[in-house]
Amino acid sequence: LKGGISAQHMSVDERILDLSRRLARELAQARTQISDDRAKLTRELSLERGSLSDELEQRQQQLSSQQGALGREQGRVKLITSEVDDEVLTLNVGGVLFSTCRSTLCLYEGSYLANLFSGRWDASIERDAQGRYFLDFDPVSFRILLNFLRSKRIQGSFSLGPPLVSPEREEHFRNLVEYLGLTAQLEEAADEAEVEPPQPAPLGSSILQSASVLFGGLVLGSPVAPMATNPRRPVAPAVAPAVAPAVAPLLAAEGSSSSRAPPELSTSSTSRSPVHGLSTSGASMHGGLDRGSGAVFAEEAAPGTKRPGWSQKNSHRLAATDPDDPCLVSIADTRSLASAAAVRATRGFKSGRHSWQVDVEICSDWSYIGLVSEQWSALSSPIGRSPHSWGVASNGTVYAYREERGRLQEFNQGSRVGFVVEAYTQGDARVGRVTILIDGHEFGNVFSGLPLPLFPAVSNCRSPARYRLTFSEGGSPTAAHGH
Repeated sequence: LKGGISAQHMSVDERILDLSRRLARELAQARTQISDDRAKLTRELSLERGSLSDELEQRQQQLSSQQGALGREQGRVKLITSEVDDEVLTLNVGGVLFSTCRSTLCLYEGSYLANLFSGRWDASIERDAQGRYFLDFDPVSFRILLNFLRSKRIQGSFSLGPPLVSPEREEHFRNLVEYLGLTAQLEEAADEAEVEPPQPAPLGSSILQSASVLFGGLVLGSPVAPMATNPRRPVAPAVAPAVAPAVAPLLAAEGSSSSRAPPELSTSSTSRSPVHGLSTSGASMHGGLDRGSGAVFAEEAAPGTKRPGWSQKNSHRLAATDPDDPCLVSIADTRSLASAAAVRATRGFKSGRHSWQVDVEICSDWSYIGLVSEQWSALSSPIGRSPHSWGVASNGTVYAYREERGRLQEFNQGSRVGFVVEAYTQGDARVGRVTILIDGHEFGNVFSGLPLPLFPAVSNCRSPARYRLTFSEGGSPTAAHGH
């Protein structure tokens, strides 16, 4: 009997032990399952968070772009429909009658044409027997120019190139443009037409075009030549412009504008090795920068005309280009917007070897200087920390297409940051590599394999900033003197 009880007790103990082992195995399996589920959920949440962040940024950029387009549309509608005092003028141009709004003739402030019809000198303009303003110009050339001004007045977000002029009229047209003080404006239209990416016509553009017919004016007694859609750069005049009428001396002081020469370039630089953590694909640049390569710009401003600079179209609303110097831009404090403010240049580079420099006249809390591709549109993001952009921050950190890629050296107020872009072939594509110079210290091959064309660009973050852009006609940008 005692043996049977003992055997029964052993059987119970074995069952308890087996049960405890099974429970331990199930507990371990449950813990493993929970850990796997947690890791899976973490990965899914991380992916979802990244996707939502990208979508939010894209929608913010779309909203910013739409707000900018809406603001421009509202401005044009107001310009076309709300100018109560905008007088309709009838002009006798070389015997042909034209009717147009005074605001169309005064579209480009500071030009001779705008000063002539500003209203202050009406009594000084010659008139015909019927009291109409008389201009002794070639009427065909004037018609082409007037159509350009009408189109520019209601221009949408697309780039409007200069008008196409037939060879037999080219000399008359360029003399007229030079005489009326509009050469720089047509040169700028040619620059923008070649470097600006095509954009779809904004909502309501057909309404605005219809309004241009109603408010833009009609040519009386002669059909209006259609505006050419193929941009062509007007050639700088090879002959002296026509003699100005008696009103010219009165406008000389008003129409004059000062232009600031680019700063002197020095020739000293200190070569450094490529920065660790940055892309170094492609051929290296041996022996520093070749100063005898003779860089040729994708577009060159003709002597005596307005040189390229910071774009007014591809800029944040807080970025203001100096009206007397397109190479100087001031960016206001952005803390109330909780964002950055960026601007790119009007000139881009597609091939060859090119250089430019940015002088930091006022350094923001976080200044960013770099370059962007044609697809860039993130006006509220720092350069380098948004898609299609590459740049260096004032603390020396390098960013490429939103990612931190390494560190160069700091720059601040009074610094000069230079860039050299060299195009090369990678596979079947032409791409660019970039050398950066900060206060004379050279960092070779910082970026490579970048899509062409590339445009200079800057941004601030929080406090105000001011930058001066200088395109080098040859050689390389170097350190500024006297900082």
